[in-house]
Amino acid sequence: MYFETILNIAKAIKSKALTPVEITEAMLARINEIDSYSSAYITVTTEHALAQAKKSEAEIVAGQWRGLLNGVPIGLKDIINTDFAKTTAGTEIHRNYHPTYSATVVERLETQGAISLGKLTTTEQAFSDHHPSVTVPRNPRGEGSPAAALPRVSVWRPQMVWLSVLWGRTQVVRFVRPTVLPA
Repeated sequence: MYFETILNIAKAIKSKALTPVEITEAMLARINEIDSYSSAYITVTTEHALAQAKKSEAEIVAGQWRGLLNGVPIGLKDIINTDFAKTTAGTEIHRNYHPTYSATVVERLETQGAISLGKLTTTEQAFSDHHPSVTVPRNPRGEGSPAAALPRVSVWRPQMVWLSVLWGRTQVVRFVRPTVLPA
């Protein structure tokens, strides 16, 4: 299930072949297994993700369907404010910043039933380099420089999905799924 597309995961959840709790627990276990090597996540929101998954599963059992992302786990870049986790933006100065609100994109994703697994490591303020205090994500394939690995975030292969999220303007949001680690 780690290598399925968002669409296939959504179809499996809708058909009840897979539950939001099962996929969320599997993804959290995978993060726990490989993130000490890859450093893809700066914050994993286990309790929040499991609570969202249980809520989503209860709604699905009750016949409520919020949309394509209902029960699908995602990772959020650490530049996106969330009220349930700190947002460091890859900087030392914000290492303890805990927003009191979530960004509109997070609210809309969660309204559609997406499950937030945590915050993905980012370059300082989403510019070119990592702050020296931030562990640079490692590309498990050993290809190129660490910066070259960032679009894939080593462990996660982003899938681009176009959503109208802010006042009708089209924005790009990255959804993630694990990729294979070398033997």
